[in-house]
Amino acid sequence: MIEKENFKILNFVKKDDYTGSMKGMRYLIRSISKEEMKVYIWPEPFAFAKTESDLITEKTFSLSEEGVEEARCYLNEQYESHKQLWDLSLTKKII
Repeated sequence: MIEKENFKILNFVKKDDYTGSMKGMRYLIRSISKEEMKVYIWPEPFAFAKTESDLITEKTFSLSEEGVEEARCYLNEQYESHKQLWDLSLTKKII
């Protein structure tokens, strides 16, 4: 799980993409305007640019401290609700 105290990414996201992974689930957080950021989630093993678009989910959040917290909660929820997919992706059986 992504802990709140370890997810202080707002200033970073304002300048560059933020990427990470969590046990089979990869994610990218990208600023799309001065007010919004988008979170992309996909299964391992490939990088964002090499993953088929139908395997990528996305959601938009406010580019603010509140939006970062909502994105953190969203990532944790997606990890928990699709844990079987992330586990499967670690075995490379979804490609």
